[in-house]
Amino acid sequence: MYSCLAKESTFDIYTQDAVFHDPIGIAEGKGSIRAQFVGLAEIFEKAEILKFRILSSPSEVPSTILIDQDVAYYRKSSSSPFKVCPISSFSVFSLSNP
Repeated sequence: MYSCLAKESTFDIYTQDAVFHDPIGIAEGKGSIRAQFVGLAEIFEKAEILKFRILSSPSEVPSTILIDQDVAYYRKSSSSPFKVCPISSFSVFSLSNP
């Protein structure tokens, strides 16, 4: 998703009522999450994940995944000016019961 190469199957992990919140915005619902990441690929030619760490889940919330990452987004070369937009994010994924 973050690498601007999302496929339809990329979003299979989300429930229909999922909420995605990161430094860029909030997307509510699987369709909105998909639209946010498809939109990224329309603005940015590529992205490079500079740092990716899966952190330990807090014992109080065992069904949670914490991810710390830095991503550099590269605007399309046709954009003026061409530049890199670095973004640091901290993602929290709550796992639902199957």
